[in-house]
Amino acid sequence: MKTVFIDTNILIFCALLTEDHHNAEAIQKLTELLQNDQAQLILPEVVRLEYHRKHQEIFESVKSTIERLKTAINKLDFPKYLAPEKDSILQFLDELVSSRDKNRKAVTEALNNLFEHKNVVPVQLTAEIWLNAYRRGAKGLKPFNAKDIQQGINADCLIVESLKQKNFSKSSQLLFCSNNTKDFALPDDQGKLRLHPEIANELPCAVLYYSDLFHLLEKEFRLELNEIEKKKYTQIETRYPFLSPSTYTVQINTVLDPSKMSLVENWHEILVGSLGGGLEGTDLLQENKEVSNK
Repeated sequence: MKTVFIDTNILIFCALLTEDHHNAEAIQKLTELLQNDQAQLILPEVVRLEYHRKHQEIFESVKSTIERLKTAINKLDFPKYLAPEKDSILQFLDELVSSRDKNRKAVTEALNNLFEHKNVVPVQLTAEIWLNAYRRGAKGLKPFNAKDIQQGINADCLIVESLKQKNFSKSSQLLFCSNNTKDFALPDDQGKLRLHPEIANELPCAVLYYSDLFHLLEKEFRLELNEIEKKKYTQIETRYPFLSPSTYTVQINTVLDPSKMSLVENWHEILVGSLGGGLEGTDLLQENKEVSNK
């Protein structure tokens, strides 16, 4: 039986579909491994607490971002002949929020069940863990990052001190999964990520580091996610693939004449640019309309 630790950020990715291959199926595969006694999961209490706070906070942030985008699009002066495409964009944005909310609820329910499994090893927060985490930060030991937190107790330090409470044998191995490579990892001479030595040296067992759950499941347990689930989910807070010029060209090339295609080619910059800090895109759209009509 292999021992696995999964950081909060990985669980959030699965809930909100914000990273490649991280979704409800990944949690299902993990659950099956526990049920088949192929893996045990080390669960620091801080991870469970962080997940239940962060998945809601981040989802609300995603909704807010989408609403700002919709507002920016509504304020743009779209030509009348593109009104259906504008409505399609707004509908698609609503579907993005809806699909992520549905997945988030499914993942949260699955995690609540998984957390109670017999092969989950909980590590409750104690006064000792809190004190050691504070000392770790005071010493500046990883995963503490003084650039992010100037004082107080770092949640990542609580994770490390919680893991140190587990009685690993020298012959055992820990599969450590976190996307926070900045604070938890360090590349070796070959460029492969390893658990930072300031952390690894305090654990008696061998540690293999993974920055995503998909590759951990694939390499350690020979599992593959369904081809349908391998589609690239991107962070919708910053990237909107449906706004690409090529997408619009395909969708509306039957209703635009060649003299107006230059307008279409600029829409990606117009709409994404409007998110940056106001309605710069509105003026730019008007300028492109004037150029196209000349």
